[in-house]
Amino acid sequence: METPYLSITVVVYGLGLLVYHTVTLNGAPTNSNLSPFYFSITVDLVMLFLGFITYLWIDDMYAKNKNQKSYSDALSWFWDKF
Repeated sequence: METPYLSITVVVYGLGLLVYHTVTLNGAPTNSNLSPFYFSITVDLVMLFLGFITYLWIDDMYAKNKNQKSYSDALSWFWDKF
């Protein structure tokens, strides 16, 4: 059965990495090359976005299988844009 626990883990992991890379960027010397830090933060944000969309999608599937109300109907708005 689909449960959103794995996608919640991905979101929490993405938040943790984002915080870690931001703190590391803040402590980096000003004369060093900062592009790897910015690349890491960008990848963290993309992973966080994809994890959140995945969570909404799996939550919707789980609610439909159990005939329950979903957390939100945010994905219908998202898919309507594409």
